[in-house]
Amino acid sequence: MHNRNTLPVGSKLDKYLITGVLGVGGFGVTYKAKDEAGTRVAIKEYLPAELSYRDQKSESVRPRSKSDFDDFMWGLRRFKDEAFSLVRFEHPSIVKVQRYFETNNTAYIVMPFYPGKPLAFYIKQGVLFNPEEAEFMFDYLMQGLTSVHKTGMVHRDIKPDNILLLDSGFPLLLDFGAARQRLGEHSQQMTRVLTPPYAAYEQYISKSHVGCWTDYYGLSATFYECITGQKPLDGMERFVALHDGDPDPLVPIPDITPYAHNERFIEILMNGLAVNQEHRPRSYEEWKSRVSRTSKTQYLKW
Repeated sequence: MHNRNTLPVGSKLDKYLITGVLGVGGFGVTYKAKDEAGTRVAIKEYLPAELSYRDQKSESVRPRSKSDFDDFMWGLRRFKDEAFSLVRFEHPSIVKVQRYFETNNTAYIVMPFYPGKPLAFYIKQGVLFNPEEAEFMFDYLMQGLTSVHKTGMVHRDIKPDNILLLDSGFPLLLDFGAARQRLGEHSQQMTRVLTPPYAAYEQYISKSHVGCWTDYYGLSATFYECITGQKPLDGMERFVALHDGDPDPLVPIPDITPYAHNERFIEILMNGLAVNQEHRPRSYEEWKSRVSRTSKTQYLKW
């Protein structure tokens, strides 16, 4: 029996056959599907649960009320904008959008189906990534993320669940959260999207200024956990401690990792985990040069 808000397995969606559900969230549904040639794809559907529902007879998505209609349509436009932004990116560490289409009174994004498991899966299994693995993945993701930031786009929801480790061994950044974050800020009905402890402090603050530095925090927090097996302390808790004049309660990485990680790589992560956004770099180049001035060791690829 399928979730009442998802399309049933076996149903047709434009030229695709739905073969399963990959995930259901507050902003929409992601399906496994096949096109007419039998190629597997993933399809993301815009269906903000707090604003809309699926009509069981027509399978169309409907706003829950007249008052929700404007917010639903506003979010739909942001969903479309994000899709057309992602179409431009070609870096292999960034999820590729193949197609955007509208039907069922909503919109869909078609992406390749990527075989692999999220970093969160390995963390839950107790896997700790060694220095070579961690630095390679970090550098590879930063290359793609930099191309995104140069367009003015911000991911806003980097965390272990949103980084897929492909069967090929390469990492892939999934599930950009800009559209749903902006909808959360726009609509009083929508919950603000953030995931403690990977969310930067500014994401907790209404109408705060987010940017590439916000993604640097999420990526650094993710790799903190990847190499220590422990989640970093929540940014808001750290802010409160520092505001009260106490030392930063974040446990230093060397104290809790069994590996002798590159000193410069550790410094990069801690730099990215600065609570105050003003203390984080404003570009990839600044991040690299800032650490270069303070560390004598070499980073794997820099």
